[in-house]
Amino acid sequence: MNQDRVELCAKLDRSLLQIQRLAVRPEVLEFLDPAPYSGPSMAEVMACSFIADFEHKSDLSVKDIAAALGLDHSTVSRLAGNLERDGLVVRSQDLEDKRKTAISLTEAGKTVAENANQFRSWILSQLLQDWTEVEISELTNSLNRLLETTHKLPDVIRQAHTKFEI
Repeated sequence: MNQDRVELCAKLDRSLLQIQRLAVRPEVLEFLDPAPYSGPSMAEVMACSFIADFEHKSDLSVKDIAAALGLDHSTVSRLAGNLERDGLVVRSQDLEDKRKTAISLTEAGKTVAENANQFRSWILSQLLQDWTEVEISELTNSLNRLLETTHKLPDVIRQAHTKFEI
């Protein structure tokens, strides 16, 4: 790999990390006064959004959510308890594996996920006001192309472990 390509990939990596940080902790939250707010936490909103994305999977478990979000099983289990207490999810015993707990959204949880999606989409539309539809489409297509390569990730990570001391 030539040096220009390495530098471009490093620049892309930094940009993606900055975008991820904005998605996890939107700057707008700094301006919200948490005292009167009694809705779900950012972690609960993110969990509802994730569960909604995989709603077609009927046996979504705490383990699945923990792996996908990069969190400990115990953290997600506590989060699921909070979500259940707040009426956003229901937990049930997995029909195929009694050791697993299946999680699904309630109507209230679906509403939280939909509101979060609309919130993020509106913010993006405001941030991209100066972009043409072609530019937005090209960015979307490029990011989707990148996402389509993620099936290679386990092999690439194994290669990285042999190349770098991580």
